Amino acid sequence: MHKLHAAPVSIDASVALDFHLTNSFEILVELFAGKMLMSDFVKNELPKTMDLRETTIVPLANTTEWELLEKLKKEKRGLGLGEIGAIVIAKTRDAVLLTNDKLARNAIQGMGIEVAGSIGVLEYAVESGRMQSEAAIELLRKMILQGARISNELVTNFEDRLRNKKKTEVRKLSVQAEKSAVVRPEQTS
Repeated sequence: MHKLHAAPVSIDASVALDFHLTNSFEILVELFAGKMLMSDFVKNELPKTMDLRETTIVPLANTTEWELLEKLKKEKRGLGLGEIGAIVIAKTRDAVLLTNDKLARNAIQGMGIEVAGSIGVLEYAVESGRMQSEAAIELLRKMILQGARISNELVTNFEDRLRNKKKTEVRKLSVQAEKSAVVRPEQTS
């Protein structure tokens, strides 16, 4: 089972914008309805006109959250408030952090927080039957054209994984079809 299947997600601006700028935010809504969390610090980084339907905006509400925010601000100087807010929400709500930000990914090492980025979301969309492999590859290309910063190596690995998965599925379907073929004995008169 994919790590994004059951857990809530704390979405950072990088992933939200990748899907928003390609007019595909609906994919996030479909995959994570009822479990998509967003720090109010992240919301403040996004365009005011962005449709955040099915996204629960979570302001920091208690001393523990504010102390973690202050600790991260001091220890992880390269992070902005949006990334820190997303990390705090992920940590305090046992959510998977959705971010493409390399500094944020490095900052959570040792904190017990699962992480995925836009590629992980697209892979999950394919695994869950929401998208076909080629559509996910095409959407990733559109994200990159819109400014997503994803290395060529990650893109190539993603494309290879999805294409190999597709070949494996076709082989499995062929085997299943062969096994379920009904052989009828010849009728004699």
